[in-house]
Amino acid sequence: MFSSRWVTVLQPGIPAGQVSSGQTRTENELTLAEWESGELLAMLVAPERMQNPRFEETMARRPPDMVVIDEAHTISQWCDSFRPDYKKIGAFITEHQPSVVLAITAT
Repeated sequence: MFSSRWVTVLQPGIPAGQVSSGQTRTENELTLAEWESGELLAMLVAPERMQNPRFEETMARRPPDMVVIDEAHTISQWCDSFRPDYKKIGAFITEHQPSVVLAITAT
């Protein structure tokens, strides 16, 4: 059974979840468990999650096939001061070897 916290990604019906500070620890744990078991096809996370040991364990067990980086302009413009965890995305990609990496920005 899929979680009722589905996020519509790409098209309606794609089972997706998110790990965020806007959810409880239990909700985040459930999302990670659903990802690990293969129930979710997409998961939305902030770059700051890459320093979370539980998230990293989950990625080691079931690495992503695709990584999409939103607000990619922040990497070159503000990552040193505004979002320093964006600098960790390269190492994450190198370690987990997704088939597709997509960087997007509206700026």
